[in-house]
Amino acid sequence: MDIKLERRDGQPIPETEAISILSQDVTRKISRLYRIRVIATAGDPESWIASTSLATVEGNDGHGDLKSYNVSWRCASGSGELQHLLRLEAMTTTPPIAQPGPQELSRLDVTVDPVGQAGCQTDFLDGFIRVVARNGAGQPNASKTFHFEFLP
Repeated sequence: MDIKLERRDGQPIPETEAISILSQDVTRKISRLYRIRVIATAGDPESWIASTSLATVEGNDGHGDLKSYNVSWRCASGSGELQHLLRLEAMTTTPPIAQPGPQELSRLDVTVDPVGQAGCQTDFLDGFIRVVARNGAGQPNASKTFHFEFLP
């Protein structure tokens, strides 16, 4: 379970060490020039892997309704705070999650771009990412959490 930072403008950056959230939570401050790539592989030779996904959380959509989201963050400026919630509809996985039947190995490779996707131009932007794999018996196994804060 690795987190990598990539430039938002598509330009290559020098190879940096991956941030592992396999055994411990990690907190990082990130430049707004970067997006976050999540790479995870799950395996279970006995009951196989039924699904691999970003963890969802429940949050208020601003209209009083609770909804589930894959990634959430707050944007704040001065004394006011706005809650932004994002549901990532398309996730690239190898093999695809939609493949019929459980797989012995499942790989998740998805890019998250909170700065670009939220359009938040305020002083404070933070959030978290966690990956959950479910085996064929329905048992979940979650990674540790990557907490991020984008620098102004």
